[in-house]
Amino acid sequence: GDLSHVVVASMDITERKRIDIELQSHRDHLTDLVEARTAELEAEKTRVQQYLGIAGVIIVAINA
Repeated sequence: GDLSHVVVASMDITERKRIDIELQSHRDHLTDLVEARTAELEAEKTRVQQYLGIAGVIIVAINA
């Protein structure tokens, strides 16, 4: 029953951690880009809806 051998396994996870941090940074950046683009599209949608509303009023006035 004496211990004659010890097996030690180790793995350097430094590179894996670096990659995980970089990947999270890219995800955060993409989230920011999507949020900014969504805000731009919402503003453009509002502007177009206002123009369509004005155009509708003009068309009704012309046809009256």
